Amino acid sequence: MTPTEVDPNTQRQAVLFSGSAPWDELEAALASLPAPVGPDVMFEFARTAGWGTGDWVVDTGSYGFTHAQRLESAFGCRVLAVDLVDGGLRSARSDGPREGAVFGVQGDAQLLPVGSGSVAGVWSRDMVSCVDPERFLAECARVLKPGGAVVLYAACLTRLLAGAERERFLAALSLTGGAERAILEGAIAKAGLHVDGIAEVGAGWPEADLVSGGSRLTEDLLAIVRMQRAEEALVARFGRTWFETILAWRQWAPFMALGKLKVVVYLLRK
Repeated sequence: MTPTEVDPNTQRQAVLFSGSAPWDELEAALASLPAPVGPDVMFEFARTAGWGTGDWVVDTGSYGFTHAQRLESAFGCRVLAVDLVDGGLRSARSDGPREGAVFGVQGDAQLLPVGSGSVAGVWSRDMVSCVDPERFLAECARVLKPGGAVVLYAACLTRLLAGAERERFLAALSLTGGAERAILEGAIAKAGLHVDGIAEVGAGWPEADLVSGGSRLTEDLLAIVRMQRAEEALVARFGRTWFETILAWRQWAPFMALGKLKVVVYLLRK
């Protein structure tokens, strides 16, 4: 290279950091963006679904009664909260949900303990990646009355989560095809449900958490940094399986923020 020749990468670095790049303008554009769409769009879809007083809604993968109680309070519907793990349901019962409005039962979302054509709605918040999407959505279609609706929140892997990192994440959390958008939407069609509404939430939840001063993302990132630093000692103490599972769980919100997971909310009709 002669003294007069400039390496293209060096030239680009000079432009980037010379003060001519639109750093301030871009930051101003970011600050003026509208508020992100958050998971509460599910309640907007529930309102569109027409759930009301006296209607039965099944909250699948409920764990506690958080969403079940909000549904009952907002719409006056009766809610059956179903979860495979009884611990959260037992804890929620001890908090005293309103008698006659919210019920909890241990059960499999792929084998719902309700009769065919008996409920107005199914609520599914961030659990379809834990079940077989075809079995689950077929079961939703079975229990819905004609015209009934499913409000479904799904966190889907994107192309940005690839290769060994993708495989490690899937294995650590035992994620199913419900985390793959194409597979999920194929299962929706196979169940005979049609999409009546869709909200591309993306990373709305972690963005809103950061704007409001929430600590979830910060806590997750701190845990990830510490786990990576102490991996050998932690694996020796707790085992590789638990290390990988807890690491992947802590990566959930950061991966969402980085676009490696994308939240989509569906309103599905029978």
